Amino acid sequence: NLTSRALPAENPQGVIRLLWVGRILRLKRVDDIVRAVRAHDCLKRMDDFLPKITLDIYGGGVDESRLRRMVTKYELSDLVKFHPAVPIAEVRKLMHEHDVYVLSSNAYEGWGAVVSEALEEGLKVIGTYEAGSSAAMLPESNLYHAGDWRRLARLIGNDIPRVGIGEWTAKGAARRMLALCGR
Repeated sequence: NLTSRALPAENPQGVIRLLWVGRILRLKRVDDIVRAVRAHDCLKRMDDFLPKITLDIYGGGVDESRLRRMVTKYELSDLVKFHPAVPIAEVRKLMHEHDVYVLSSNAYEGWGAVVSEALEEGLKVIGTYEAGSSAAMLPESNLYHAGDWRRLARLIGNDIPRVGIGEWTAKGAARRMLALCGR
């Protein structure tokens, strides 16, 4: 149960580390996460008590150059880092080094198996209503509509670190999914 999970001890600065892994395509809406990080960074400049948020993007794809330009334009190079694709065993390790996984995909994502993988590794997850796995497995408080980066910014900047947001185990996610199926 991660409701009591504080930021890791090796993270004394109070930085919330976001993770995104996959093929960088427009339908994955990684730009929403970048916009949310930018919005949070603007607020942080006015309120030193807000946690710093960073984003690590692992993967590559046709939308990568556009995202890199966006990060440069928004002057977020110190907060948003791009990394090459890594094998699944490495992804699992990365999940232990981050605080929140964001599945930002639209309705064309399909299931989104990474949600269950992240939950299995004990990672907090935010997802969209439109992606199958997040809508089925996550509590309502961890969902936003694809494209609503303002709501995403509120989730990563306020709700996640400060509010108890439910049971974060794979077993809890399975119970929610079975409840949706009427069992």
